[in-house]
Amino acid sequence: MALTFPRSFRDFDLVPARLLDEMMRTFERPFGAQGLASAFAPSIDVHELDHEILVEAELPGLDPKDIDIRVENNVLTVRGERRVEDEATRGQAHRQELFYGTFARSIALPATIDQDAVKAELKDGILRLHLPKTERARARQIPIEGAAKAQPLPAKTEAAAPEREPELTGAGPGPTKRR
Repeated sequence: MALTFPRSFRDFDLVPARLLDEMMRTFERPFGAQGLASAFAPSIDVHELDHEILVEAELPGLDPKDIDIRVENNVLTVRGERRVEDEATRGQAHRQELFYGTFARSIALPATIDQDAVKAELKDGILRLHLPKTERARARQIPIEGAAKAQPLPAKTEAAAPEREPELTGAGPGPTKRR
């Protein structure tokens, strides 16, 4: 794993997240790309938008007929198989790091989705799944009964007086707050 340094101070908060992500990927792929029992687990991004969950998975070289996508109990499962080409047409391998065989990834979805409206597309080796949220899972503002139309909360101004610290009293081993 190659470490890169942040380009600006604003990127410093991203460095621990990147390191943690790389560590977790190492555990998901038990013996790494160099090992004898290398396991393939495609990289997956999950984004929650207002009306849908967008899932993107890297599946280079796979045909749509070799991919199985299922959603059950709010868990998305992507399974597939990369088939080995005929050895006679490829010649003798001197080094082989590409994975051939079956894989499966299962991910708990962050919201309840409408399973009948899921759309999938595979383009340029990226599988994109559009999983629409159910109406119940979408965020919405809840009005307060008997109140006028909701007004945004006022922003704090710099002219406002600072909060006072509580005064301390008492004759014990440590300070106590006055009640």
